[in-house]
Amino acid sequence: MQTYVFDATEDAPEKLYQVHDKGYKRLFRKLQVFLGFLYDFMGLPRESTVLDVTSLETEYVLFVIELNGITREWLVMVEFQRTEDPIIDLRFLEYELQAMQSKIDAWRLDLAEAPRPDQLRLPTVKRVVLYNGLYPWRGWHERISLSRDITAEWGDESVIKHQLVQLLDVHRLPADELQSMRSCMSKVFWIEQVLEVHHIETIRRLKELPRYLDKLSDDEYDALMDWFIKSKSQRCLSK
Repeated sequence: MQTYVFDATEDAPEKLYQVHDKGYKRLFRKLQVFLGFLYDFMGLPRESTVLDVTSLETEYVLFVIELNGITREWLVMVEFQRTEDPIIDLRFLEYELQAMQSKIDAWRLDLAEAPRPDQLRLPTVKRVVLYNGLYPWRGWHERISLSRDITAEWGDESVIKHQLVQLLDVHRLPADELQSMRSCMSKVFWIEQVLEVHHIETIRRLKELPRYLDKLSDDEYDALMDWFIKSKSQRCLSK
């Protein structure tokens, strides 16, 4: 399967990063879109049940998830990046501290909801960089794990799994895998890979796109159409 990558110079218009950031942030404010992303890219089992979720407007989202009678909390943090960020780890640390402080503040307001020390279990932390850069993020392979094995989270409660930062490099994701996935974001990435770099392939993929739309929920379908219309118009204005 051929992969299309930007053929760009160093002086490419940097303001394009705002288009990607705004477009992705709008998508991730839709709960069904966010859940579809977790199913396809973060290993969340589709047979699980989301019992509760915090606001989608913040830099982090806390999901309460049940699977096979076991309840877990997932603290999901997604950073949208067009360029490399040398302090990305500090950003995630800041978000994680904010999330834990929010839980502590809530327990102080309602002590009855605060867990006993022997019942305290930290959330499973998912740190994701959604990278849409012109070039590969140099040196990233030295500091991450791409393992999607989450069986320990739903088994032995004594297991606390530590996850590092996961990189999703949009332009270098395998196109055939994106086609086989069922989420809105997989189709966004599939179109995004060629939207600015290969017009003929963009037209071909857009013609093929209706084959996959029946797998989307109504909310995901509306979000995908809204993303395409708005991102296309904003890209024209940014040039």
